[in-house]
Amino acid sequence: MNLTVFDGKKILVTGASGLLGRALVSALLTYDSQNPPCVVALVRNIEKAKKVFNDLPQARLNLLVCDICELAAEDMGVDYIIHCASHTASKDFVARPVEVISNSINGTKRVLDFAVKNNVESVVYLSTMEVYCTPSTDEKIYESSPTNLNSMKARSSYPESKRLCECLCASYFSEYGVPVKVVRLTQTFGEGVEYDDGRLFAELARCALENRDIVLNTKGETKRLSLYWRCGGSYFYRTFKGRFRRGVQRRGRTNLLFGLRNGLYGGGKLRQRYTGAHKRSGGYFSVRICAYA
Repeated sequence: MNLTVFDGKKILVTGASGLLGRALVSALLTYDSQNPPCVVALVRNIEKAKKVFNDLPQARLNLLVCDICELAAEDMGVDYIIHCASHTASKDFVARPVEVISNSINGTKRVLDFAVKNNVESVVYLSTMEVYCTPSTDEKIYESSPTNLNSMKARSSYPESKRLCECLCASYFSEYGVPVKVVRLTQTFGEGVEYDDGRLFAELARCALENRDIVLNTKGETKRLSLYWRCGGSYFYRTFKGRFRRGVQRRGRTNLLFGLRNGLYGGGKLRQRYTGAHKRSGGYFSVRICAYA
């Protein structure tokens, strides 16, 4: 991973104790350079953060403990911002949609105001491939692909708030010249995921570890993209250099949109993929298709 763009820089990472945030902080702090970067890690739980970052060099790490929605727009000499903070628990998208929307929008606005105050060189905002909702075909998804999101469903609170935050980023670029890169990530996984993570891939891993059957309560025909965070890491850092495609130029700065995912939209139906996982495991668990509507 080429991190020379960060030599001697100060980087603010929000959501730093989450899966992606901690991976990025770790990469920055273990980067071997004669002029290494400093990291400001924004976290909510100081005890969790100390545990997560215990083995990393502490001299260049500054823990900033606050709620993302309370981030003050003060000049801290920050050069780059990586905005990872976000709701990730799928159950909240339905059970607490108002909080999901308000935290996403208010938190992102706070980050962008902070970017203006610090006159940063670049901001990367982590969005989601969910903004496309459910494409009707298996054609490859591009950044310009349309969406069929239903704004009248509470479950859309997550992707719709992400879409609005993308527009907010574009608006800060247009009005204030803040150089923002939006990265639409698909579901990302890898080592460091909490054992009790509620997402599907984590449940599948638990089933394998505990020798429990994988029980699908649907036809198992849903298709999902996935991204191993180490695979996307090197591409993610390249967004700061803007070398993927031409963006919008304004005041000598660039506004860009990227989509990071492994392969095409499909990737196989759930039923096929997890039956294959069963075979590769040596047959210690099975896939059962239960009743579905």
